[in-house]
Amino acid sequence: MELTIQYFGMLTDITACSEETIDFNGVTTADLLTLLYLKYPQLKRTSFKTAQSQIIITEDDVLTSTNIVLLPPFSGG
Repeated sequence: MELTIQYFGMLTDITACSEETIDFNGVTTADLLTLLYLKYPQLKRTSFKTAQSQIIITEDDVLTSTNIVLLPPFSGG
């Protein structure tokens, strides 16, 4: 399956891009993160959330969307 990954904030500095398309043969978010950690080792030491279909997902969730977003920590008030 082909996934489009979007990166925001400091994650664009780590990946040197705001969006990329990758071939993905896994099933879960954990599978995707393993692939991304191999490509971008600094991501493993960075706090971020993963989302699909505008919903934050966990590492155990099955990827059902081809559009995935990685979000840096944020604060509001």
